[in-house]
Amino acid sequence: MSHDNTLDIRFQRRSTMVTRRVAGEIILVPIVRQVKDDPSLFTLDEVAAFLWDQLETRPTGSELVRKLHSVYDVAPEQAENDVRQFLKQLQDIDAIEPEAVPA
Repeated sequence: MSHDNTLDIRFQRRSTMVTRRVAGEIILVPIVRQVKDDPSLFTLDEVAAFLWDQLETRPTGSELVRKLHSVYDVAPEQAENDVRQFLKQLQDIDAIEPEAVPA
């Protein structure tokens, strides 16, 4: 497993990504199109939607792991792997960013 500091960082949603709930699913809609012409909609499964909702409070990656482990029947190692993957995917589509640290 990678030893980066992803789980120590607080993440916040980008204001350029809007959340829509449609037919029981959460869809992320970027309001600013990227030059690389990525897909314009991103659908979240149940677990990803749970984690996305948790980002409202700007948790650390470790806090997300604990919440995922406590709500879903998943081993701590799997929860950590899932959160790392989730955060990476959201960073790849510019849906989240590290919270700014006051100077």
